[in-house]
Amino acid sequence: MYFLTEFNVYHTITDMGVITSQQLLRYYELFKNIDVTFTKDIITLTGLQVNQIFLKCIGDQWPCVLYSSSFSQAKLIISKSPVLMEKITKAKNTVSLRLAFQLRGGKSSNAFRSFFINGKVTGFSQYTKKPDELQIVTVQFTHQPPDDYIEVIGNILDAHVNATRRKDDRILLSVEAIRTIKLLRKETVVQINNQALKCIIRDISFSGAKIIVVGTADSYLNAPAVLYLDFDDPRERIQLAGTIVRYEDVDKPNMVALGMHFDESKIPLSYKMHINLFVASNLQIQTNLGTKPKTDEKPQPPSSGNAPQSLSKPGENNEQSEKPETNLPEESTSQ
Repeated sequence: MYFLTEFNVYHTITDMGVITSQQLLRYYELFKNIDVTFTKDIITLTGLQVNQIFLKCIGDQWPCVLYSSSFSQAKLIISKSPVLMEKITKAKNTVSLRLAFQLRGGKSSNAFRSFFINGKVTGFSQYTKKPDELQIVTVQFTHQPPDDYIEVIGNILDAHVNATRRKDDRILLSVEAIRTIKLLRKETVVQINNQALKCIIRDISFSGAKIIVVGTADSYLNAPAVLYLDFDDPRERIQLAGTIVRYEDVDKPNMVALGMHFDESKIPLSYKMHINLFVASNLQIQTNLGTKPKTDEKPQPPSSGNAPQSLSKPGENNEQSEKPETNLPEESTSQ
């Protein structure tokens, strides 16, 4: 839980907008111990620069792979090295983790962020069955991570939580709503029964949309559908598969409003983040007005899906798996 102070202090962090210090505090307190596994999708959404991740200890740094992280610790995949182990021992387990991100929607060098997070090595575990290759190193953070990191990870977790708690909350696509969620236009295309149709989106939610098309309801009801949406910042086309579950008559002849329910197992996380821009904005307004919604449910991390490319999850039989794309030399790299 967090409390709104009399004045908001704003931090300009991304090209996608501003975030308040109170929102950063909320993210940190609510999601502090929620681990996020860095799958391909998460890497893309966060803009994590996989070739710029290093574990630093006593002046030297070693390239590594960020397997998972929360606001309190990180798990890294790194090549076994006697030099690294000797340095960690000499430093009494004190290390720092270097991370870099190219923030979503960034169109300039201002969208690039890099920083170090101080921590202590609290554990080692074998990553592959071959004892002389890769290991998992657990680093417990000794300080709160930088605000940039809290925002990047917090935005993803917040979108995931709101997509569950408020999945049926409809957003009427006014000019303001379209601008907030970065939708390029509400005129788009829907594919119903493998037939492409022009449509207009009336309202939208985490779990579905109401669209207006030419035709009669009988030919569309219970039919499979794919809705195509174009977003800006970053520019992307998102496909949403689902089913036409209801219809409503409209005033114009030969037209019908269709209710589409998305297949929730196939909703891209990037779509949830766009919709959450509007939901989070409304929730912040409610907070400022003293009508803060309930947030006492325990949040859960987003589905981890597949592990990052060429990586299996710890504990799995990965003897035959390929090494990560990031090169992990045995010798240290001086800063």
